[in-house]
Amino acid sequence: MENERGDPQLDLMIQHWPDITMDEADVVLGRLSEPLHARRIIARSGRPMAAGCLVDTGAGDMFIKRYARSVRTEDTILPYHRFVAHLASHGIPTPTFHWFTAGSETGNGNEAGFGMETVLLWNDCVYEVSAKAWGEDRYAKAYIWDPPETNREAYRLGSFLGYLDIASRGFDEPRPAPCGYQARFSIFEHEDVLAAADGWLRERPLTARWMRETGRDFLADLAQFADTGVRLAPRYRDVERIWTHGDTHLSNFMWQGDAPSAVFDFGMADFNTAVFELAMALERHTIQWLDVMNGDADSYRLDLARAIISGYHAVRPLTDVEKEILPDVLEVSQIEGGVTLIDYWLRSHGRGQDISWGYDVDFLAHGRWYRSPSGVAYLNGLRRILDHL
Repeated sequence: MENERGDPQLDLMIQHWPDITMDEADVVLGRLSEPLHARRIIARSGRPMAAGCLVDTGAGDMFIKRYARSVRTEDTILPYHRFVAHLASHGIPTPTFHWFTAGSETGNGNEAGFGMETVLLWNDCVYEVSAKAWGEDRYAKAYIWDPPETNREAYRLGSFLGYLDIASRGFDEPRPAPCGYQARFSIFEHEDVLAAADGWLRERPLTARWMRETGRDFLADLAQFADTGVRLAPRYRDVERIWTHGDTHLSNFMWQGDAPSAVFDFGMADFNTAVFELAMALERHTIQWLDVMNGDADSYRLDLARAIISGYHAVRPLTDVEKEILPDVLEVSQIEGGVTLIDYWLRSHGRGQDISWGYDVDFLAHGRWYRSPSGVAYLNGLRRILDHL
């Protein structure tokens, strides 16, 4: 994806990885347990975190995604593949991942990789293959915080998320190992946020070293939000734990009419809670962060928040505890994700401004906005919506 708007905040969205070539796609498809051949590349993904392309095989269009093993390994990918299979078996329209032939092969003098269940390890990369999701890719060019065009779409998006969270029940794999490509809510599960954050850093030595070398004091900066953990954690223990998609932006859905027809891109999935999933949907769609950071502090949409929450609640009614804590979860929902991105950019040799963005903007600037007059007004508006459900 290119930064067509010219906003420096969108420089992170510029495509980062080399395109998948036609020969590369043909090798990957040929290693499937039911081999296919690439006839032509229909479209390429412009997303920054991995390379992807849609391929015409003559037996259906297939989507290939390639991750660099420097940023994530098969141990963090296979769990979300199994999660997607679980969702599909419980009625969620989402394309599942195809299996590869096990073991390694050599053809024409070239190593063709090592197949492991639904991933192929080849040339220091990990590949996955799925069918094309069904529907209209209406928001393919939408940026991460672009809102739905209508309140009706927002309502139906909320309803879809309700069905998604219901279908997630019963998939109880533990959290995978930490990596730089996860939407995880773990630090604020604890009343002692600083102790939890200290342990979090010990599990991520590369991130901790970057913070030391750049003079950033994560624990000191996090202390300004620690009161939310004290207030939130005792109640958070009582809410439903499920695996979550982690990035339910409207661009990760196919559409028909005013409703999602399918969901895809589970790369940030992790074991969290249903209320965190809803909070992330509100963060993605109802706060126009680009405008906020450019000086329009009141750029938020409570009408869309009402629509998303109402649609969700109509399918999966929020409990009293979930309604009570949703604003608190939302207030700190980006903090862990922001600092998690540091690890990703370090391992992908990102630019200095990309690495810093996760800390300075996604963590600190966005977190502080919720405590500004505009952020407080937004959260209070959210509480009024929840009070009237």
